[in-house]
Amino acid sequence: MIYPMLEVLSLMAAMMIAGLAEAALHYFPWRMLLGRPIRAPWSYVVGVAAFLGPYITLLVWWALFPPESGALVWALAGIIGVVAASGGAVLVAYWLDDYLLARRRTKELGEEIELLGEMVDSRIDQMKGGRDVRL
Repeated sequence: MIYPMLEVLSLMAAMMIAGLAEAALHYFPWRMLLGRPIRAPWSYVVGVAAFLGPYITLLVWWALFPPESGALVWALAGIIGVVAASGGAVLVAYWLDDYLLARRRTKELGEEIELLGEMVDSRIDQMKGGRDVRL
């Protein structure tokens, strides 16, 4: 029976759209657009709208092309799937932010250690006065 495949595909499409919307909104240049970071309550409103839009669209789709059976089960699967995809996208975005920040800090720390090593070597050369002395 190919008809239930329509429900699965429409649910997967809604999940993918919701996840991509959350990721896009996470990296949207709010500071450039607003001149400041978006405030927490508004970021929550935008985030909820990003997953409610695809979910409501999914429900309208299923109203036009109703599932053969278990409409309530499909509706519950829809909200669970869309919320899971959205939440997962946000978690991955924050993880990526943390990873890139740690990587940048590690690189900066390595550069600072290298600079400190050069300063120590230079100071040792000054203390030696040009002589070949072992410390």
